Amino acid sequence: MKFYKIIAPYLKEMVFNFKRLMGHFDYRILMVPPVIAAFLWIIMANGIIRPQKQPLEIAAVAVSGMFMLVAAMRYLLSRQAFFLWSSALFLLIMCREIHFAGTDQAIFIGLVILLGVILYQYDRFKPYLANTWVINLFVAGFFTYFLSQTVDQRWWRIIPGEDLVNVSLEESLEMIGHVMIGFAAVFCRRNKNNGEAETVPTA
Repeated sequence: MKFYKIIAPYLKEMVFNFKRLMGHFDYRILMVPPVIAAFLWIIMANGIIRPQKQPLEIAAVAVSGMFMLVAAMRYLLSRQAFFLWSSALFLLIMCREIHFAGTDQAIFIGLVILLGVILYQYDRFKPYLANTWVINLFVAGFFTYFLSQTVDQRWWRIIPGEDLVNVSLEESLEMIGHVMIGFAAVFCRRNKNNGEAETVPTA
């Protein structure tokens, strides 16, 4: 109740900004993570590839740390708040991957706070968020991560071969989700001509 009283004065504006944010979202992108998951399931169940848990966990920490450092460097060079926000996002993701004891709840709260910052300060971040590719990559990345957690929680155990692919599939989907989020959070360039943004690959 106390939390609601704190955010109540800002809630209307945040809901309005959420609708603005989702105006850049193409719901067809939600089809991509299940297709990726199904494809990985098939090739892993047939033994074509089946990466091991430990290398994937190490890679997840390295990848999230790399995205955090690149975002921090972009902030230092540009002083754009979006990249400071991106650095904080990947700091949380990296801590989640390191599996510090007792931090799951704190990391969840941190993610909610970061979302709240975006929704309340939308106009400040708009030059980067008013980009269909950025929003779609963010949503696809987090949805892919959500699917990885359903695999980890054994939601799909009724499907034949689930016991063979469970660990490899969960870690692989996590990694793909991190990469999607990372590209959205790091490789976003402000277009000074019209205030919009575009996602560009690095040379």
